[in-house]
Amino acid sequence: MAQSGDAGAPGFRATLLKVAWLSILLGLGVQALSMVVALGHGNALVPDKAVADALSRVSWATLVCVGVAAGMTASGGAPAMSGLAGLVAAPIAFGTAKGVQQSVGTMLGVGASANVAVATLAVIAAIKAVEYGCLGLAVGWVERQRWGGLAAYLGIGLCIGLVFGSAIWAVSPTGAIKPASAALMTWAVNEVLFPAGCAAVLFGSNVIGKRLAG
Repeated sequence: MAQSGDAGAPGFRATLLKVAWLSILLGLGVQALSMVVALGHGNALVPDKAVADALSRVSWATLVCVGVAAGMTASGGAPAMSGLAGLVAAPIAFGTAKGVQQSVGTMLGVGASANVAVATLAVIAAIKAVEYGCLGLAVGWVERQRWGGLAAYLGIGLCIGLVFGSAIWAVSPTGAIKPASAALMTWAVNEVLFPAGCAAVLFGSNVIGKRLAG
């Protein structure tokens, strides 16, 4: 994802703009999968809640993936800077997404999806900070390897998602989503598949950045 001196700021902006569009698609895809899980378990579709959740997921996906991509692009793919970008971007993105969900839900009259203690949200935000710091560090390292293709990015995303997603599952309140199988599948979509999707977006930004630099 290194930027040449000739590419400069225009190339940097173009890369992040494309990453933003990919991230929006990722957020909408995660929302669609979550709705499929809910409907498949007999839960009724609440359009207003779906809108609030979709905007929350799009906000989260866009901010966290663009944040990591910005660090990678600006540093020429340096793993340490990529990791730092993820460490900083994730809690900001998480807080913003929760704020969007709460605000839109209140405006639409559906409220929050679940009452979660502020302390619990703070712990989850901290876990996500470390998670996406590790993701940025890992993809920054993989990018420098000859074998660092899409499969490697996806594998890293899945592994990191499984490890840190398990920690998030452990501290999250139970019973917010019923039945239990729906809760488990929703967790898998949000906490395991999403990091893999974000890693794929970062791979795409790497390819885009190299083409712009070339």
